[in-house]
Amino acid sequence: MIVYDIMAKLTVLDELKIKGGGLYCWLAWEKLDSDNKAIFKIGFTDSFKKRMDQVHSYFPLGVYFIAFLQTPTAKRYKRKGSQRFIKTINEYYIEVEKALITLLIENGAMQIYSTTRIRNQGATEYFYTNYEMIQKSFMELEKNYGGKLSLFFPDNINKNAEDLEKKCFSRKSKRLNKTQKCYRAEIYIPLSKDKRK
Repeated sequence: MIVYDIMAKLTVLDELKIKGGGLYCWLAWEKLDSDNKAIFKIGFTDSFKKRMDQVHSYFPLGVYFIAFLQTPTAKRYKRKGSQRFIKTINEYYIEVEKALITLLIENGAMQIYSTTRIRNQGATEYFYTNYEMIQKSFMELEKNYGGKLSLFFPDNINKNAEDLEKKCFSRKSKRLNKTQKCYRAEIYIPLSKDKRK
């Protein structure tokens, strides 16, 4: 989950050669559930670097990078009568993000709804799904909208979490070890609209 090499002033994005903007997906949690699913965040940005910087406002240790579709431009033109226009980057990426949301839902992902969000009837860009559905949806998106697709998935994600848990917590009492201090954060997210209240 380390995102920066502070001494070298490089980010993981530099190392992975991810540049510009487009569509992204990341995973902030340490474990997949018993169905190998988790809640993934998708979105768009005109600068991956700036957007990933902002992630640290919510997740100080960073996130797992899952997918980047860099500069999709295949359908950026629009017509009005006989005239041809270029869509702005923002309106184009909104269109591509909507297509990604549709693909995810069609591929079986469950969209998370918020009790604090007014727009879109509370619909968020968080989806309960697995890596295969993310991969399939991004590959279809690349086919339809172009761009350069990069897919990643952290190996042994649950094993890494278990190893860290062993270091931090006593097996018997589940209390923190005195030598290794950790904080285990837990969050419960309802997966259906009607369970939000």
